[in-house]
Formats: sequence, structure tokens, C-alpha cells
Amino acid sequence: MKNNLISIKDYIKKNGLDAVLLTSCENVYYVSGFVSGVTGDSDARLLVTCDESFIITDSRYTTYAKSVCPEFELIEANCTSLERMSKLIEKLGVKKVAFENQRITFASFGSYFAKLGAELVPLNNAIEDMRIIKSDEEITSIKKACDIATEALKRTIPDIKVGVSELQIAALLEYNMRCLGAERTSFGTIVVSGERSAMPHGIPSEKLICDGDPVTIDFGAVYNGYCSDMTRTFFVGTPSDKMAKIYETVLQAQLKAIESYKSGMECADLDAVARKHISFCGYGQYFGHSLGHGVGIEIHEAPSVSPRSKAHLKPGMVFSVEPGIYVEGVGGARIEDLVCEKDGKLTILTEGIGKELTVL
Repeated sequence: MKNNLISIKDYIKKNGLDAVLLTSCENVYYVSGFVSGVTGDSDARLLVTCDESFIITDSRYTTYAKSVCPEFELIEANCTSLERMSKLIEKLGVKKVAFENQRITFASFGSYFAKLGAELVPLNNAIEDMRIIKSDEEITSIKKACDIATEALKRTIPDIKVGVSELQIAALLEYNMRCLGAERTSFGTIVVSGERSAMPHGIPSEKLICDGDPVTIDFGAVYNGYCSDMTRTFFVGTPSDKMAKIYETVLQAQLKAIESYKSGMECADLDAVARKHISFCGYGQYFGHSLGHGVGIEIHEAPSVSPRSKAHLKPGMVFSVEPGIYVEGVGGARIEDLVCEKDGKLTILTEGIGKELTVL
């Protein structure tokens, strides 16, 4: 995290600031290594100037903060109380402080404005922009998270059979990820089967798997603070001709997108490769979401690999490639891998589970 702290201090200098105040769980972790184990608002606050770095947290976390944030001066206080932060800002002579305007509530902004005694400057997405390009260390953590998830799915596959519920499959998969070293799941595990597989983000239910059902599983593990994301669709028993065609269309769309990648290409152009194939096969109206998204500390990060994105794909970006087709009353399929560029091509991080049509 040391290099990330240096990047923040460089940002302060380049933008004529006195300090940066970080409050979100994700950005606090990115800069300091402190994690409270939840998303959203953190149990710590960071105040960084060109010369000094402070972490404010309460007695529950002081011992932990000392061990993981040695480059920060620790201040024990209620991190949500602005009194201690205000006194620190006054002591340091901070006049202009950048804050995470994208991540705080309107009420919080009012409190900051009234109590901090400094000019507030919006960070917008400055920290998130830094996070787009992953270091080798970050990619290693993401790859480990992918390996945990992949092995957990391998262990779960024998139990995906007729008479087992979606909820049971999700629970077993999450258990296996934990046993293999996952800190938590990247998001709520998705297991949808039969006609329910037409719901891209369906919540696992008590529905039992039936013969011939497609079963779509979208899941991820967190390792060292970094997420993985992967989707596979299997068939329990012989699929219908309609579902077999849907699956093969999705598979070819994903393979074509991965093979067509060129360093520096626009996100929209990569999305178009998969979308054109799906449309050519007659399913264009059934592919409603983007081809992919960045993954890192958060499960959804920049870049957005969508028809509207003009961002360019570069080395160091980790993102998903996940085309899908969802036909209400019939079923759906999605195939997703995490990828990053290596030697001008995309390398797959979620390797180990084949993508050919698989009947369990």
C-alpha cells in the first residue's frame, strides 16, 4: 500500500491541496491496508498531507491498525465524529482538503462543511481512477481469489443434481470458498435454474433442480482484499434444443470477444464483437447488459466494457467478459471470465473450469 500512499501525496502536490480525507472502506483499504470487513462506510478515516499521514479509528481497531498501517500515525477516536478531525485539521493548518464527494451522503457533506473548518474540494473519481491499473501484486491477489473460486466450484459440481435446491448449491459453494481461504464472497452468490436462469441477477431460491435444467452460477471470492468474478452455466440432464443453441451462441460470443482483443481498443468496440454475434444469431434483444466491468477491491469498478464506454483498454486492467442471453419463459445462459492483458493479448484468470456445453 506504500506506493498508493505516495500516489495520494503526489496528487495533493499536483492539485494545490493541503490534504486528502478518505472515508470509504474501499479507498481506505487501497491507501492504508486497513479493512473493517464491510463495504460502504469504513470504521476508519484517513487524513493525508504531503508530509504526514493519519488514521483515526476507535478502540476496537487500534491494535489492528498499528499492525497493518505502520506508515500512519494512529489517533484513537470515534471516526464518525468530526470533532477530532476538525482539531487535527486546525493543528496542521490545513486550508484546502479534498474529500470523497461521490461516496458520502448529503447529510455528511453538510456536517463536513459546517465543522471541518477548511475548504472542501471534490475528489470525484480520482482515487478510483488510480485503482483502474492494477499492480503485479494486486493481480496476484485477484488470481488467487480466482483460483479459490474455481477450486470451490470443482468441489461443488458433484452435488449439482436433480432434487437439490438453488439455495443448497449456493450455500455449499460459499462454504467451499471459505474452506479454501476466501475472506468472504465478492457478492451475493447467484444460482438460478430452469426458467429462472433467464434472470441475470436472480437470487437463489428453494426451487429444486429438475432434469434438463440449465443452472447458471455467478460467484466470487475475496482474497487479500481483492475480488474474483466468474459465471458458468451447466445442464443437469440433456438440454432442450433451444437452450443448447442459446448456450453455444453465448460461448462463441465470448470466445470471439476474447480473441479479438487488441491493446488500446475502446471498451465499446470489444462489447460490439460479442453483441454483433449474438444479434446475428437472432438473440440481440435478449442481451441487455454490458459485456463486462472492472474488478478489484470492489466487484464493479472501472472500466465499464459497454456500448457507451469510450475508455480504452490497457495493460494492468482486470475486467470481466460475460455475454449472456436471457429468454423469459425459456431460460438463459451466461459465461464469464476475468481477464487481463499480457503480451498484447488477454489472459484468462478464471481458468480451470471448461466452457464447452457440459451435462452433469
